[in-house]
Amino acid sequence: ITKVNKLLNTKFKNNHIISKITNNSKECMKDCIFIVNDKNINYLSEALNLGASTVIAEKEVKVDTKINFLVVDNIKLYQAELLKKYYHKQLSQYKIIGVTGTNGKTSTSTYIYKYLRYINEDALLISSLGFYLDDLVFDTNNTTPSIFKIYEFLDKNLKKNKFKKTKNNIHYLILECSSQGIRDLRIKYAISLFDH
Repeated sequence: ITKVNKLLNTKFKNNHIISKITNNSKECMKDCIFIVNDKNINYLSEALNLGASTVIAEKEVKVDTKINFLVVDNIKLYQAELLKKYYHKQLSQYKIIGVTGTNGKTSTSTYIYKYLRYINEDALLISSLGFYLDDLVFDTNNTTPSIFKIYEFLDKNLKKNKFKKTKNNIHYLILECSSQGIRDLRIKYAISLFDH
């Protein structure tokens, strides 16, 4: 359970428990943090109507005085750092293997995932083919899904206790990344591979 003032290092009057962090107004709920960017600014009122209690943006926008509002310099960098801080415990459970390059990202990522599973290691795969957990596959729309979706997926899997104890207590996340995804995610990789 994380409160907004602790996470954002602020002193808002409404120091609510954070229910979610999102940039998708349709996913907003009571006490969530809504990240405003150039693509979703027109949906701010929807986010507030659905219960967003804190709004973060690069420039001032008019919101009710009961709503926490924070202006930051670089929203992409800020959201990456904010999510990394919010999901730190979940992220620290994984050794992350990032695969990028011109050609072969999907094949290489899939081979690594299948090999780790073959030797009975716990592994997740996030690629352009989907999110893979055991025999379950969830669709993705991009080579690297949004940073919000990646963290939500990792969080849900840990909460469901899908991972069994391994001999080394290591859990692997194989992440097929576009160069844009590497820049936007700002995740520390245990291993990075570049296919050409």
